[in-house]
Amino acid sequence: MEFKELYTPSTLGKSLSLVDGEWIGHFEEYVLKSAFQPILSKSLDAIIGYEGLLRVTKNALSISPLVFLSRFEKKTEIANICGLCASLHLRNFSLAQLKGKIFLNAHPTMFARISNNSSAIDHAIRRIHLEGLKPENVVWEVTEFKESDEAHLLQGLSAFKRSGTKIAVDDYGQMASNDARINLLKPDIIKIDRSLILDFCHNNNPFLI
Repeated sequence: MEFKELYTPSTLGKSLSLVDGEWIGHFEEYVLKSAFQPILSKSLDAIIGYEGLLRVTKNALSISPLVFLSRFEKKTEIANICGLCASLHLRNFSLAQLKGKIFLNAHPTMFARISNNSSAIDHAIRRIHLEGLKPENVVWEVTEFKESDEAHLLQGLSAFKRSGTKIAVDDYGQMASNDARINLLKPDIIKIDRSLILDFCHNNNPFLI
């Protein structure tokens, strides 16, 4: 299946269904579900939010989310599948009445692709409000993948920032999640990759301080 146009609210809605008290996403023969991983405070004594994680099955067999997402290469299809996953997680987060912030992983290409499509951005913001969530409690995690069109990446993210949502750079230290991206995006939150933390703990690497 090849996406030629961005999802509209109508087409997005047709890819989601409420089953046994849980929102489920559908793409071809794949079934998409949400899982929420708690994110702790610096002192580790409180949960400040949850990261929305994707769970994928095909014919009742578990599929790696990375394997599933790697099949999408074109800008429009990346934007659509990221939008579908974000809508799925927002609905389930609200349905579960979880507290704190929700962290949503999104490929940088999604922001570049929808940067000139105000209706797509407006729909995403509207979904946040429809779920009874505050924009400042929604954090878009820009994943570590490369996006060559940095101007439109920044433009798309700026539109979400103006709505009140927060921006995070995910897995700092991996691939394109580097100093250049930090300087470009000026995120509210930087999530350090686990490998850097392990390097510091094991080797006491002074360059990580």
